[in-house]
Amino acid sequence: MFGAGSTYSVEVSPVTADRTNVTGTADLSGGTVAVTYLPGTFVAKSYTILHADGGLGGTAFAGIDAPTLPGLTSSLVYDYTANDVYLQTTAVPTMGAGLNENQKSVDTALLDYFDRTGSLPGAFAGLDANGLSQVSGEVAAGAANAGIDSADQFINALDAQAGQGAAGPAGGGGATAYAEDRAAGDKDQFASLGIKASHNADLVGSVFASRWQAWGAVYGGSQKIGGDAGVGSHDTNSDIFGIAGGIVRNWGDTRLGVAIGGGSSSFSLSDDLGSGHADTFNVGVFGRQGFGDAYIGGVLAYGFNDTNTSRVVPGDTLEASFNAQTWSGRVEGGYRFATPVAVLTPYAAFQATAYHLPAYSETSAGSGDFALGYGSQTTTATRFELGLNLDKDIPLRDGAKLTLSGRAAWAINGGTDRRVTATFQGLPGATFTIDGAEPDTNAALLNTSATYTTSSGLFASLGFQGEFSGNVQSYAGKAKIGINW
Repeated sequence: MFGAGSTYSVEVSPVTADRTNVTGTADLSGGTVAVTYLPGTFVAKSYTILHADGGLGGTAFAGIDAPTLPGLTSSLVYDYTANDVYLQTTAVPTMGAGLNENQKSVDTALLDYFDRTGSLPGAFAGLDANGLSQVSGEVAAGAANAGIDSADQFINALDAQAGQGAAGPAGGGGATAYAEDRAAGDKDQFASLGIKASHNADLVGSVFASRWQAWGAVYGGSQKIGGDAGVGSHDTNSDIFGIAGGIVRNWGDTRLGVAIGGGSSSFSLSDDLGSGHADTFNVGVFGRQGFGDAYIGGVLAYGFNDTNTSRVVPGDTLEASFNAQTWSGRVEGGYRFATPVAVLTPYAAFQATAYHLPAYSETSAGSGDFALGYGSQTTTATRFELGLNLDKDIPLRDGAKLTLSGRAAWAINGGTDRRVTATFQGLPGATFTIDGAEPDTNAALLNTSATYTTSSGLFASLGFQGEFSGNVQSYAGKAKIGINW
């Protein structure tokens, strides 16, 4: 029997606790349990501290006096049996100052779960700030960044002007030289039709220009997007490699083409927060329409990404496999100005890529306490460009030519959110949102290329491109070969 003001002292280790066995009925009224925690690492656990053969008679201790354990609360429990008193240590999320936004999001989800259920698995006890980042699953946002970059590089490979030179489609392949030879001899015939002599060569060039083009390309690049310490996002690195091939049909100033391709990408987050790999299949259509010196062009593309991710969490390795999809489009218009030095083409363009992440779940190599299930969501990245192209044709021997091209542009990025929503599989309703590394709104784009074209229509080109902003560095290259006929 415990009288008013009495104390029941209990020493507790991480493994066991003091226990009193009563042969009769225990009257706990008025007593206080004084807990002493011995040195060691404690987790959420239940300890039997008193057993009464005759039961507790409906009584309970007046309270508990226990020191604070990191990430744990101490309480007395009576409802397991009618004969026992338990000391329960329960994990509690460590919400507090110093956490970034991502860490707070995870911590809040755990706290809400604890408020709803009154308990939390021991694996979550004492998670510090770094631990919250480890279990957040930010690697899914890295997959989105890599998928969008892969789609952008495939679009760049579908260059409707490749192999045509500064003169445009009517000057492609070896037909230009033939048109020039014919133009002088046919001058009077075209004049009799009311066509100005200065346009004779253009008309003949259009008639005899190459109508078909086939090409193949390899491309690749590397991108780094810096994280945000306040948000809690981490640096994301991705490497892309791809191949593509296509065929083009010319009708005067109109060009239409189709292409297919495939490739792979790898990505990783700083602080060893996860990595992944994707194998990609691409298909696209593209076209270009000239209106004198003006033009408008566009690309539509689709990508299928067979993606795998892996991340290490305390005491476990978590992996996932899913099929993500991308839909991309670009429209561009400009006006060409011929100068004695080069052809200058101011242009404007709009590009959008939608990356669809399906609902999927991670698998565990261990306990699976931190395994996540991700919700289905679509990230749409947009870009508006204002820039200038420079193209210069350099005639070479035997009717060949070298075309040097450059492009500089200012890009305004939209839809920069790289947000994913996840739920701890073992904690129903413990759902949170994580932000991955996001590219800055404003960026500079720089492109350069050189194309060699023979009189027979064969061509080969090599190009480089870069994107630079406050937190993005991206480098890519492309090699292309083909034939006009």
